[in-house]
Amino acid sequence: MTGQEFAIGAVVGERRAQDRKWGEQNHGPLVWLAVLSEEVGEASEAILKNDPDAFRAEMIQVAAVALAIVECADRHMLDHGTHAMVRWWRDAGDRMA
Repeated sequence: MTGQEFAIGAVVGERRAQDRKWGEQNHGPLVWLAVLSEEVGEASEAILKNDPDAFRAEMIQVAAVALAIVECADRHMLDHGTHAMVRWWRDAGDRMA
């Protein structure tokens, strides 16, 4: 197994854990950015604490949240058509779903 395959496996595993814990998440872009920023903040905190294991774990969460954002956007586009992506972007930015 390559390092990339190992890392991707960890991200996919984290995405599955997120889905088990929270179910399908359908936030708008601003909420997603807040969630992603919180995870990046936790990764930054791990750096400040000189904790490489925590940093890796947080970066896996960062990647998993980024993947969840793409999944949400794609789901919206597939459910509502290509032009609906603009509506999701414009109207759902600050809505919790």
